[in-house]
Amino acid sequence: MKKLLFGICFITFLLSVSSPALSANLWRNGTGENTILGTEMASDIDNASFTNVVAPLDRMLASYRKGARVEYSSITAVSVTAGAVMCSNSDGSARRMRRNTTSTSVGWADIDTGAENNSTKYYVYGICDADADTFTFVISTDSSTPTGVTYWSRLGTFFNNSASDIAQITNDSGISHEYIKPSATSEGTSFSAGVTYRNTTGHKGMVIWVGNTNHSGGWQEMNQTGKTGETSASTTVARCRIIVSSGSASIDHCTNSMIVPEGFYWSITNSGGDVNGTVGSISRIEFWEI
Repeated sequence: MKKLLFGICFITFLLSVSSPALSANLWRNGTGENTILGTEMASDIDNASFTNVVAPLDRMLASYRKGARVEYSSITAVSVTAGAVMCSNSDGSARRMRRNTTSTSVGWADIDTGAENNSTKYYVYGICDADADTFTFVISTDSSTPTGVTYWSRLGTFFNNSASDIAQITNDSGISHEYIKPSATSEGTSFSAGVTYRNTTGHKGMVIWVGNTNHSGGWQEMNQTGKTGETSASTTVARCRIIVSSGSASIDHCTNSMIVPEGFYWSITNSGGDVNGTVGSISRIEFWEI
């Protein structure tokens, strides 16, 4: 009888400790052997739940963001719409989930360190440091690690232009929203022919120039050229060349334009006048942020 009881107990023990082995760190789904069963050994529950429930969810939700869209509010502030974010610490070993139900204004009082600078790109972060259900915000020039916070989620960027106006906004994480501030022209004495400039606006621009030449008879020539490139030794991309014939006194005009990528150099040169000794002039140069 004792042997029989021992055998029954031994078989019961083997059944209780045996469980299906999963070869990979995967999500458990379905019923029966694919779930954490009531017969799971207590000492295995922590590992089973982490390996097959927590870890897969962490991979999927580590960069979770719903809403929380960065939008233009004014030249000194952005607005972040209602939404939810997943914040992580520096090594991604801990996550915090937060949700805001209303839009929030974010301005220069929220900068992490220092003060506002013009012609600078800033990053907008959702911050989950507080013991709360909601999240706050920080503006930083650091693209990955804002100063003085522990849990964060980067939401987007904006460019503070040379006039210290918020001029361009983009969002991270596939959020569809972008803002570009309408640009005023910079013309006349702001730019001069024969001088090399660089586009430091943070995005592409368009240069438009107008040339002219006076003639009162005989052949005259104007040859104005637009150049742009990654170095100051730019490549010609647009040229306006007109040769005017003899006739009564008049003025001939030529208008041209070219796109200048962010960070590229550009210049407008005036090299006409070879035909009859008279050089035309650049009457207007404009730069538009686009």
